Amino acid sequence: SIAVPGSVVTNRQTHELRTHLVGQIARAAAVYHVDEIVVFDDKLSDTGKGKSFYRRNDWRNSHGRHNRDRGDKHDRKEETKDKDKEDDENSQSRPPPSSDPQQFMARLLQYCECPQYLRRNFFPFHPDLQNAGLLSPIDAPHHVRAEDKCPYREGVVLDKKADNGNGGSLVNCGIRNRPVEIDRVLTPGIRCTVQLD
Repeated sequence: SIAVPGSVVTNRQTHELRTHLVGQIARAAAVYHVDEIVVFDDKLSDTGKGKSFYRRNDWRNSHGRHNRDRGDKHDRKEETKDKDKEDDENSQSRPPPSSDPQQFMARLLQYCECPQYLRRNFFPFHPDLQNAGLLSPIDAPHHVRAEDKCPYREGVVLDKKADNGNGGSLVNCGIRNRPVEIDRVLTPGIRCTVQLD
């Protein structure tokens, strides 16, 4: 096990750099066979309880550098008003971003640990994961590809029952168009490890 302070991500200027840093930590932990990563609050982060550590004026979220460099203040004010209206409408339908770096780091580490073919089932859209596509794969032993032969595979239990009458469940184990039939009835939507014959 290793312990990592959550405040380490607050030193990065942009959301992309924070995401990349957490990806590097996850990859190093996978390379050195770390079983558990504990994210702790060292009370050094500069965010208060009610504040978000996301900056509203992050250059990716602003209206572009070319608008800042132009001298036309009127256009910038109009664009800012339009952008604020869009942000208000979108923020009502999306979950809010994490207000502390520990939650952000924990969510990204959990995302990295999950095999790629299971991520859509367990991680709905969240602002913390908006740059998850930048993460490089960690190549953990349980992250097997569709064509790889492996005695054990991680999977998610499907809502369908097996056709053969044994009363078992079907599990999506990342094998293309072939759910795996197991001999037990499990709750749909849970993650499980399946031994393949």
